[in-house]
Amino acid sequence: MRIISGTTQCNHHNRAGEVLSQVCVELCDYSMAEIFQRGLHEFIEDLQGRLNEIDSAVYATYFDIQHASEAHEVEPDVFEQEHFLEDILVPSL
Repeated sequence: MRIISGTTQCNHHNRAGEVLSQVCVELCDYSMAEIFQRGLHEFIEDLQGRLNEIDSAVYATYFDIQHASEAHEVEPDVFEQEHFLEDILVPSL
């Protein structure tokens, strides 16, 4: 994510980086004992929800052109950088 967005570990310019960073911090804070005390099923269920948040944020930031351009949260040149993958992944018709 840092390579794609061109940011440092502590410097996020978009929602995708923020959500991913939050999830990483949360995962690092858990010990195995805490996970099992809480319940493995519950932990995995919550983790799946957090992964879905990451998925939604990545889509909105890098692939949903209409959403990103209307949000006005990024400068035009940053917008173009964040969507360079679309040029590679979506062939011109």
